[in-house]
Amino acid sequence: PIEAKIEIEGHDLDNTHVISESVHGFYQRLLEAGVYDLTFSAPGYPPLTVQNVAVSRYAKTSINIELDAGELTPG
Repeated sequence: PIEAKIEIEGHDLDNTHVISESVHGFYQRLLEAGVYDLTFSAPGYPPLTVQNVAVSRYAKTSINIELDAGELTPG
């Protein structure tokens, strides 16, 4: 796992984010029930947005993603 920034579009006026921990990739954020778009980003990787994530009240929602650095070419 890598340390990634997770942004939750429309979560609040400041568009706050959380950072995953690099050992296991764990992250958490308390959210009101609703549907959200989550964007995952890390240096050296293109961002990945997961749309329409449904969150229920008092329930855990798990999302496992994998950022892809793309095709590597010798420099």
